Amino acid sequence: MEDKEKKGTPAPPLSRRVTWWDGTEKWVSGGLMAFALILSFYSVVARYVFHWPLDWSDEIAAYAVVWCTFFGISALIKTDQHVRVDLLIGRFSEKQQNILNFFHPLLGLGFVLVVAWGGCWMVKKSHAAFITSESHLKFPMYLPFLIMPLGGLLLSFRMLERLVMLGKSLKGQ
Repeated sequence: MEDKEKKGTPAPPLSRRVTWWDGTEKWVSGGLMAFALILSFYSVVARYVFHWPLDWSDEIAAYAVVWCTFFGISALIKTDQHVRVDLLIGRFSEKQQNILNFFHPLLGLGFVLVVAWGGCWMVKKSHAAFITSESHLKFPMYLPFLIMPLGGLLLSFRMLERLVMLGKSLKGQ
C-alpha cells in the first residue's frame, strides 16, 4: 500500500475512510476522557470551594467514561495493544501462536455481538418504559445505553478487521 501511495496512486476510498475513522476514534476517546476529567474537577471545586453540590456532573462524567472506554477499546483492538494474558500462548511455536491469535478475535466477535444484541434490548426497553436517571437531571437512560449496541457494532467491525488481517497472515505461512 505504501509503494502505491509513494508512486502517486491514491489509496482506495474505503481505505481512506478506515484511516480517517482510526484517527477520529482516538480523538473521540481522548475528548470524552478529557471532558470527564474537566467535569469531575469542576464538580470537586464546586463542592469543596463554593459549597455547591452537583450530582449531575458525576453522572455525566460516568457516561463519558463509559463511552470513552468503548471507543478506546476499539482503537486498541485495531493495533492489537489491548490487555491480554499471553503466558500460555508464549509457550507455543509461532505458527501455533498465530492460529490461537486467530481464535481470540473470533471469540471476541461472539462476545461483542451478544453485547450489541443485549444493548439493543436494553435501549428498546428503557426507551419504551421512559426510564430516567435518579439524579435531578432525569436523564433518559436509553441515551447512555446506546453505547452498548453502537460500541458492540464498532468492536465487531474491529474484530472482523483483525480476523481478515490474521487470516491473510495465516495464508502466507
